[in-house]
Amino acid sequence: MPDSEKQELSRLTDYRRYTYAVASVMAMAIFFVSWLFRHPHDLFIAIGYPVFSVVYGVSCVMLIHGRVRLRLLEVGLVSLMAVIVLSRLAWHFIVGEPFGDNLMPLISGHYWAVGVLIVLAFIALGFKAGMAVAVVAFSFSALLATGASLSCAVGEPADCSNAMYFLRIHLFLLALLALTSSGTLLRDQTFAAIARAQVLEKLNVTDRLTSLANRYGAIRYLEKNTGNTSQQEQPLSVTLVNVDHFRRINHTHGRDTGDLVITRIGELLSEVMGLQGLVARWGSDEFLVIRPGDDQGEALHRAEHCRWRMEHTPIAGLAVTASFGVAQYDTEQGIDDVLCRADQGLAQARANGRNVVAAAPEQRPPPHSFRRREREDLPAV
Repeated sequence: MPDSEKQELSRLTDYRRYTYAVASVMAMAIFFVSWLFRHPHDLFIAIGYPVFSVVYGVSCVMLIHGRVRLRLLEVGLVSLMAVIVLSRLAWHFIVGEPFGDNLMPLISGHYWAVGVLIVLAFIALGFKAGMAVAVVAFSFSALLATGASLSCAVGEPADCSNAMYFLRIHLFLLALLALTSSGTLLRDQTFAAIARAQVLEKLNVTDRLTSLANRYGAIRYLEKNTGNTSQQEQPLSVTLVNVDHFRRINHTHGRDTGDLVITRIGELLSEVMGLQGLVARWGSDEFLVIRPGDDQGEALHRAEHCRWRMEHTPIAGLAVTASFGVAQYDTEQGIDDVLCRADQGLAQARANGRNVVAAAPEQRPPPHSFRRREREDLPAV
């Protein structure tokens, strides 16, 4: 994964951690206020809420310091909230009187908490796990309300006049569940589609053997950076690299060794020349190095350093050399011109005996006088 993507992923993870930390602080504040104004005989708040506050406080510290995996904390926080909200709801129905003075606390506080639990489950856990938590929370709440309403109906009908409140509340909760689940599913599917598109895009511009950019990726990079070069008046160099006698390596040592040689050379070029630019596999045994900001002199120096490294470093256990053709982009000529002149520089390097760095001619030769260099791996006619 590129460093820029790692940094962005780390930034988003930190954002999630701090968001959950703020939510934990808000939960602690709710517990404190509820405990401060509790009913003197409400043992659930008197005993449970201080414990819950400590747990969320510890979770907040762990979130800020990143001591525990974020996914584990997400599951733990949602699970704890589900236990608190649903057990408190059950306490009201079992210990209290839902159709008496207990109705207002149920509606004003705890059903809001059920709604928040549903939303939080989808946000923190995703569609599938969030749906499971939301359905359990909604079903548990509906069962409590239904049981209380049926028990009330057995008694005096006048005592059940507020039963419609429970029906309306659960219709609202059902609507909230449906909307939140739909939004989460749409979000997850959108992210999955974007991820698939990025993978396909990467495959489209990446050479499968070396994991470098392929020819198409190199052209796109050139088009992008030559536009920047024209606007910013900064130089750009192109270096064409050809492995010397590569066909001979394949015939003598086998294609697996040849593939390993190509891979190792791509790694060496990326290490020496590609830190501030792009290294692409241009052909079977050719590479293209594009360096925005380097003029021809700087590119020649880097190419010579890379040629020397390759000459003095065994590659896949073999002595392998390469020839280099270097050209500088001319804003008045275009991409085809710089590629053609780099190719001419490479032809000159091969004509000088290979394992040589050569500069391109200052001007592209006319089409009728340009002949592509002969390759030693083509059969003689």
